[in-house]
Amino acid sequence: MEGSILLEAVRATLPEVPLDKGVAQANTGSLLLDSLPLLTMAPAAQTLGLYWRRRRYLDFYLFLTGFLLAIVYHVLHMHPEGIANAEFLGLSGPTWRGLDILMAQGLLARTCGHALGARLPLTRFLSNVAFPASLLAYAHLLADGVLTLGVASRVLVLVLLCTLASKALLEGWGSVPSYCPRRAKRTLACFALGFAVFPMPELFPRHYWLFHSVWHVLMAEGFHLLYYQLEGLHLQQGAGKGGRRRVLAPAALFPVGAELFSEDEEEREQQPGEEGDAAMAAMASDDEEEEMEEEEEMEDEGSDSEAESEAGAVTAAGPAAAAGPAAQGGLLYALLQPAARLMRYQRQQDRLERRLASRKDL
Repeated sequence: MEGSILLEAVRATLPEVPLDKGVAQANTGSLLLDSLPLLTMAPAAQTLGLYWRRRRYLDFYLFLTGFLLAIVYHVLHMHPEGIANAEFLGLSGPTWRGLDILMAQGLLARTCGHALGARLPLTRFLSNVAFPASLLAYAHLLADGVLTLGVASRVLVLVLLCTLASKALLEGWGSVPSYCPRRAKRTLACFALGFAVFPMPELFPRHYWLFHSVWHVLMAEGFHLLYYQLEGLHLQQGAGKGGRRRVLAPAALFPVGAELFSEDEEEREQQPGEEGDAAMAAMASDDEEEEMEEEEEMEDEGSDSEAESEAGAVTAAGPAAAAGPAAQGGLLYALLQPAARLMRYQRQQDRLERRLASRKDL
């Protein structure tokens, strides 16, 4: 009884999403080709793992819901008589497709807020609530319960533009998270190519399996790259390689999404008490220590270069000179060089860890 009530509530709430030509005529008769859109859902699992490891539990469960809806939809899409004749748990194939569309586009709107570092309640409302509320209001009040994919896409673009405008006018660009330039370009390329590929099945219905599979792969890579940077994981990777990189602000400095209308961050920012002063003093002292360490590293590198020049002079002097004390100094330098490099790497890693810890304390 309760199950039937729930089904009726879902049917009454969800708008009817007509099947487009690229979806209704998508089956090829080949099990391998028709199953590719389902198989290419697998790369999205890496984003789920990232959410869970970084304790973004709300994002994890929302993304998991969209992930499972997409799996159900693509399984029903493989029905021999087409998705229009498929059914699962009392809901028709087109209904499951409507759920998949609403959830996927809702996640895109929410992700836009994360990428911009949305902080004010209005900006968060636009990126989290405005899109589904607008679709349901339009479908039930203006379109007799019918919602096409084209209308949903235009509403999504409008919500994204409003979110961008709210961020620019009310918050400013100073609070936008910093990104790794190389990974940021890859992220933008993945999303741009994905949006370009998505409507292709309308032009080539028999190649739905190809274009939709490419869409899945591009979106999975784009989501993973974006949140990989928002969590600051690219900084840890750079430190592991011993590279000297500019420290970028992780997503912890711009909390978004965990609590939709939480104003704790704003309240803390408006309290410039002793804790804030102490944190700024700690940051300043940390920067001074880093400058001193950089000077020491420059001195070490200068001594290393002098030792290298001495070793080169010994080599150029010939076998007779190499047999003298200078040759012994060059051998000693060759033996101690790996240890010196290891010490420099450890100092760089310690400096990066202290900087990250001090910024997290803020």
